[in-house]
Amino acid sequence: MSPDRKIRVLVAKPGLDGHDRGAKVIARALRDAGMEVIYTGLRQTPEMVVSASLQEDVDVIGLSILSGAHNAIVPRVMDLLKQNQMDDVLLLLGGIIPDQDIEALKQAGVAAVFQPGTPMDSIIEFIRANVKPRSVTAGPSSCCGNFIAFRFNLASVIHPPQEDLYAIEPHGDAVILRLVSSDGTNRLTRVRVRALTAVIEELATYPPLRLVIAGNPRFFSAGADLNEIAALTGPEAFRFAGMGQRLMNAVANFPAPTIAAVQGYCMGGGLDLALACHRRIAGPHALFGHRGAALGLITGWGGTQRLPRLIGKARALQMFLAAEKVHAQRALQIGLVNAVAEDPLAAALKSP
Repeated sequence: MSPDRKIRVLVAKPGLDGHDRGAKVIARALRDAGMEVIYTGLRQTPEMVVSASLQEDVDVIGLSILSGAHNAIVPRVMDLLKQNQMDDVLLLLGGIIPDQDIEALKQAGVAAVFQPGTPMDSIIEFIRANVKPRSVTAGPSSCCGNFIAFRFNLASVIHPPQEDLYAIEPHGDAVILRLVSSDGTNRLTRVRVRALTAVIEELATYPPLRLVIAGNPRFFSAGADLNEIAALTGPEAFRFAGMGQRLMNAVANFPAPTIAAVQGYCMGGGLDLALACHRRIAGPHALFGHRGAALGLITGWGGTQRLPRLIGKARALQMFLAAEKVHAQRALQIGLVNAVAEDPLAAALKSP
């Protein structure tokens, strides 16, 4: 890279993904590191991304994808780059990318994949080390130019359910994070855990907004996916435990009150999620439990620490070791929940 020419980076959100807070944070960090950054905004097609990259004469394209459409979008972007003889442009990918997809994406031409939690300095250093030298050019400048419009408001993360993972709903000084799944059980799969962690960590960067976590009338969450757990090797199980702990800690350390509005079943990892919240409000038919002992399992997501602090060691051991189910009124009696309400979501939104 010529010393007279700054590295030019285009940051884009392709596909129907409407959550761009992370992309804006990355864009600002790159700008602060001395790079020229063009942020294209939401819902870009591969054609729009490559066209803007060509017009702006960029060195790097950074795609942020949370929707799960990376296996369709990336090959199309690579084809268009080749058609426009832009093989020297560095393509980076960030977002919710499953581990098993990363190698294929790199073989398709992606220089690096940065998953949630990657240190910003690592991204900056990778770009500086891998951008190919180019001569100074007087490329055209779009309306974005070297400026990025940052709109720090909740509207930038409001979007419909993403691939059966979650939905975000604003409500005054609170935001509802609703678990969503096609079968209604809201199991905490690895993909869902990563997605929830990413969105909660990003919501934490906003001015304080109460976070209400909810499910549906039948299930808050049935817990982890037992089929996934059964297939884990020892090292994979260790990483899975760390992944869940990061989610629970993101909830527990959220800078504003977090409230679980629980209806229906709240089991296993779902109970861990509710326990990580600062308050729990249950519907009259809510049912709590950790059934792991009946299956030869024990939670690794922090429930063994948080539950005794709430209800005492003896009661917690009974729930864990006897795989006991606790109904809403009993949960209120022993201190597992703060309140029981006919409409727990409405009560949570009114809660301080």
